[in-house]
Amino acid sequence: MSNDPENPEYEVGYKKPPVATRFKPGQSGNRHGRPKKSKNVSTIIGKEANSLVSITEQGRSKTLSKIEIGIKHLANKAASGDLKALLILIEELRRFESVTISQPDKDEASPQPLTAEEAARLYQEALKNAKPAE
Repeated sequence: MSNDPENPEYEVGYKKPPVATRFKPGQSGNRHGRPKKSKNVSTIIGKEANSLVSITEQGRSKTLSKIEIGIKHLANKAASGDLKALLILIEELRRFESVTISQPDKDEASPQPLTAEEAARLYQEALKNAKPAE
């Protein structure tokens, strides 16, 4: 069966649509395209935590991710005697054993990971130096 007036021998069939129903040049069969996948909460949180922010530290401008800034702030609060921040920091250090803490008074070739005894000692020192809640 021929449906092409220009080519009477054109056979309509499998993978050979009639000329009248074919897409015109430059016309898509799916104008809007496939809808984008909706983002889940973990994707949004990951994107926001890794977004970059400019900060000024010791008079110099730095670009860090929000998660890096948060960890830096947590470590600074723990160093200033905030007991809750210290406990959170110690717990995170335990969870990530690959993180090492170097002791400034020791002359070792490589820093050693924080042990449970050192964590307990730091906790006791923090309790002694903790300021009472107001």
